[in-house]
Amino acid sequence: LAALLHIPGLYRLVPGVFVKSTRSVFGPAAGFAPKELQTGNGVWRVDMMKCPYHDTCTEYDCQELCRCFCDSDDISYTGLHPKLIWERSMTLGRGNDRCDFCMKVR
Repeated sequence: LAALLHIPGLYRLVPGVFVKSTRSVFGPAAGFAPKELQTGNGVWRVDMMKCPYHDTCTEYDCQELCRCFCDSDDISYTGLHPKLIWERSMTLGRGNDRCDFCMKVR
């Protein structure tokens, strides 16, 4: 994704790509419970209320591993492009009651 974002203007499509991938890959069939808050106008905001990574790590008592999955999102998406903003203040893996994902065009 980072390599593709060198194409001028392509960064504008990223929030929409996140909307589509959340709906198709990270939905109830995969064990997630997304709650869409805003999906348009250059913004993707979703609260993830249930996550199979968190559930599995809790079941096997390895919560520290789930925090690594959360960290990998932050590492992957922070600074992806100068005109994209990645925000998240809560994650299930860090002990909160949801993951609050946000990707928006600056």
